[in-house]
Amino acid sequence: MEMSERYATHPRYIMDLLCVADLGVWSTSRMPFCHPGMIRHLAPNEAESYEHGAAMSCIMQMGMDTSPTVAVLIANLYERLALTDPTLQPIAEGFNSFGESSGGGTPRFWDLNATFTEKVRSSLITGVRDDQDNNWRQFY
Repeated sequence: MEMSERYATHPRYIMDLLCVADLGVWSTSRMPFCHPGMIRHLAPNEAESYEHGAAMSCIMQMGMDTSPTVAVLIANLYERLALTDPTLQPIAEGFNSFGESSGGGTPRFWDLNATFTEKVRSSLITGVRDDQDNNWRQFY
């Protein structure tokens, strides 16, 4: 996780999933827009740097002490695949109980200007896309 902090220069460069057999599964959660109020709540020391909001990522341990490691990996993998292939959603939902987050993580905030184009930034802030289809699933 420390290597991600040091070497990932953009949220897309963070590893999605990491599985170490008999130890655990870590999954990266990404939030394209984190409101300044949420940043003040999660990281008061960083709030001033992100007065207009930020993108956020967080690496969390999944299914800690509750499920077999491989089951947790498969559950999270199907959840990720279902974001781009909706036909996999029922399978992903079937694995839901294995993929639950049970640990925490430290949020990492990303400057919106360095992360997104102007068009995407304005859509994130207003919550509306040009084509009026507000299904953000396709962006993941």
